[in-house]
Amino acid sequence: MLKHHLRKILLVLTACFLALAAAIPASAAGPKRYENGMLTPPPPDIYKYHTYIPGPSTRTDVNGVLSIQSMASGNLYLMPGRSDIAETINGEPVYTGVSSANVICQQIGITAELQRWTGSYWVTEKSSSFTSYNNAAAPTTDATKVYQTGYYYRTYSTHWLDYNGVHEVGNSYSPFKAF
Repeated sequence: MLKHHLRKILLVLTACFLALAAAIPASAAGPKRYENGMLTPPPPDIYKYHTYIPGPSTRTDVNGVLSIQSMASGNLYLMPGRSDIAETINGEPVYTGVSSANVICQQIGITAELQRWTGSYWVTEKSSSFTSYNNAAAPTTDATKVYQTGYYYRTYSTHWLDYNGVHEVGNSYSPFKAF
């Protein structure tokens, strides 16, 4: 008789356990993993390559009137900038960028951003800026320990210069890298 009651109790406990297990949402088992254990699917293929996008070239005359000098054909003085992402010996992202010109500029600068892929768009995690005066180049580099593993990262940079009243802008991004 005792054996019979123990068997009933065991069956009831098993049924309760199975009911609880079925009620636990799948997300409680941990985040979904994609290829190579990443937390998001990879970014689209267009982000696999170094890319430079020239912006407008504007001029301000002595009266303060702003005019567009060049739009579709690219920049007059700003050379195609570069963004890169690498890994430190400790596995942390290092993001770098460089702006360069074909003339000595009054000012040339860069803002480089470490960006993380969310699965549908890029978000900026950290940025670093540098301005150089009376020069033809402006490099910047920064390492970060503030990042989340399991994501894809890239460097996105804004390159700019001022030369004899002309202001030029361009953007570049690095290929993405898994961390």
